[in-house]
Amino acid sequence: KTLPMPCLVRVTNLDNGRSIVVRLNDRGPFVAGRIIDMSHRSSKLLGFDSVGTAKVRVQILANESRAIAAAALSNTPTGLSGLGGFAPAPAAAPSGRIEVAGLPVPVAPVPRPPVAAPNTIPGDTKGGRFLPAAVVGHQPVTGTRLIYVQAGAFTQYKNASRLKDRVVGIAPTTISQTQVGGVAYYRVRLGPIGSIEQADGILSRVVNVGSNEARMIVD
Repeated sequence: KTLPMPCLVRVTNLDNGRSIVVRLNDRGPFVAGRIIDMSHRSSKLLGFDSVGTAKVRVQILANESRAIAAAALSNTPTGLSGLGGFAPAPAAAPSGRIEVAGLPVPVAPVPRPPVAAPNTIPGDTKGGRFLPAAVVGHQPVTGTRLIYVQAGAFTQYKNASRLKDRVVGIAPTTISQTQVGGVAYYRVRLGPIGSIEQADGILSRVVNVGSNEARMIVD
């Protein structure tokens, strides 16, 4: 919900290592504890269309996202050169006429340095918007990542302790400290939890007791 729009992100399924690059085009998701909603085609490419949900990692592609944002502001697909080859091909430099008195003098061609191929992302432009093509990759997945429901995070320990007392009857609950931008936060977490289905049920119960900021965490 906090990423800019439009932008490109790489989504990796932590259960099987598959990853794709997609365009973020909607402000969601609207289910508590979820970090991104995927289309049916994307979920099929990532391999979780049959189960509906999966543990994923979302990474923004900063340079590419700035490029498509600039193209959207200019409202022209030619602003996407370097992303899909949509800019017009550069014209050759004009050459002037050379007149030589007497015998003709052969003119050697001027050597030109090779031009490196642009770093592009395959895709297409529709209505002035760049849509990246789906590319499936594989990455190794470690088995040490665990699922938690984070009921809340506070800068005051007493606030974290009060929330823990409200949710401790739902599942094993702990308070852990972390640093964010040099500020200490006290996180109230329930878990670890054995499956996405169990985590969904625990998350719903935590929200029902009044913790609207609760969300699912894979750590």
